[in-house]
Amino acid sequence: SAAHNHCPFVSGAITVNFNLTEEQQMLRESVRRYLENECSLETRGNAQAPEKMRDHWPVIAELGWLAIPLPERVGGLGGGAVEMTLIMEEFGRVLALEPYWAIGVVAAQILLAIDSQKAQTLLPFLIAGEIRPVVAHHEHEARGIIEYVATQATACGSDKWILNGCKSLVLGANVADHFIVSARTSGKLCDRDGITLFVVDRNAPGLQQRNVRLIDNRWCAELSFNNVEVSGEDVPGAIGAGFRALDQAFAHGLLAQCAEAVGVMEKALWITRDYLKTR
Repeated sequence: SAAHNHCPFVSGAITVNFNLTEEQQMLRESVRRYLENECSLETRGNAQAPEKMRDHWPVIAELGWLAIPLPERVGGLGGGAVEMTLIMEEFGRVLALEPYWAIGVVAAQILLAIDSQKAQTLLPFLIAGEIRPVVAHHEHEARGIIEYVATQATACGSDKWILNGCKSLVLGANVADHFIVSARTSGKLCDRDGITLFVVDRNAPGLQQRNVRLIDNRWCAELSFNNVEVSGEDVPGAIGAGFRALDQAFAHGLLAQCAEAVGVMEKALWITRDYLKTR
């Protein structure tokens, strides 16, 4: 009909191919095999010690899962969001406890978004599994608002900063060796400008960490910074310009969590089907 011919969704429409490439299918299958053999509920029981998770991490790095979603210019394998979601979906299928989301997605994306020489220097070590940084950003009163940062960073001399404040729900902190900490160096409480990112060693004097096991057996931590001294060399980006990197990293993090939830639901569907077939 004439109306049909003038429909903008038909005339000149773009065809979208939702099929996976051969390489993406191979990635999904290899991730599924490893996680089902090493990280499934049947394999690990109800909980998993941090030591065992650290043992898995070099294997995860060797398999290339940390490199696949990152561009080649930083040592990655040139994949993107599709590959990241495929990996996270498989993590959801077995309710894996390994902190791939915290390290391989959020921390990796925040370093990528900072786009400085310091940040780019850290990424190859993350990809190789030689460092395990996680982002310490959320605070009790933030209520999901990314620009809410009450933790304070005060300049001390020409090349040092003093951090004071608290961070909550720091996922993966139990196996982390560094924290990428957001702190306010200027501006008001919810200003987007004035947020600076710092790389802090987990053993830094004045840093207190309380690990908490969540209902799904994953671990997070409450961090308290009491006059923690940070060198200017541990500021990977520009002073006061950390919001854009945080925003990009948590956008990827939200996408990854949605993919993980899809994996959980898919597995629940098949478990339910198998149960009903026995009734």
